[in-house]
Amino acid sequence: MLERHRFQFNSFCPVLHARPTSGPKAQVNEDLHLLHITQGRAVLHLQGSSHPLEPGVVATIPPYTPFTFSIRPTFEMLNIHYQLWLADGTPMQDRWSLPRLFRPQDFGAIERVLRDMERLLQQRGPDTVRLAALAHDVVLRHLSTTELAPAQDRPVDPRAERLHLQLTAPRSTRYSAPRLAAACALSVSQMNRLFRDAYGTSARQFWDRQRFGRVCVALGHSDRPVRDVARDFGFDDQAYFSRWFREQSGVAPRAYRRGVNRSRV
Repeated sequence: MLERHRFQFNSFCPVLHARPTSGPKAQVNEDLHLLHITQGRAVLHLQGSSHPLEPGVVATIPPYTPFTFSIRPTFEMLNIHYQLWLADGTPMQDRWSLPRLFRPQDFGAIERVLRDMERLLQQRGPDTVRLAALAHDVVLRHLSTTELAPAQDRPVDPRAERLHLQLTAPRSTRYSAPRLAAACALSVSQMNRLFRDAYGTSARQFWDRQRFGRVCVALGHSDRPVRDVARDFGFDDQAYFSRWFREQSGVAPRAYRRGVNRSRV
């Protein structure tokens, strides 16, 4: 499966919390996220479940998935952000995924590699180009030594796949059921049935979750004015955007941005 693949290293983030921390109602990343717990204890809240974190455990967070932490000091984790595609261009998480939590038998050896990465990051010298290779090594160790869970079977009907691709495209900032259905040569009701059968949710609900995830990333990873972020995602009325975001996350957009900046992982 992984004999041929494409790997993208995005960042390495050592995080140390010396004080109790409870993040904003939702944080979201746009890439795959591996958390290596090396010190202390915390709880990861993700998709309606709570996952205890302790030394020797690795946690995985998929893209565009809201999550929060409850952290007791002193807590340390060494985090890798990456993306991986299979030989046919399919994102890894669309076929296989690591468990939400797992405990590698060789965690000590992996931590030594991560500490090397930490030293390279601190030195900020020319050797930092090695970070990508070391991160690749860590990710492949996990993928080759941990039992992977198959993703949901790919839909048989290619029209459902085509619709999924349209809904996840970065340019998909406004939802139009008639336009999407027409592109798949379906009526709106046929489109909704087809998508629900394939993905277990309506096309509109799926698109709303995708859009919320992208909005969180845009707010948390840029300092652009909130009104500009709102317009990027099809919200012409900033007051409506703020109400919508509060309904989704429990906090206002600016409060979310402040919280992410304080507790970025």
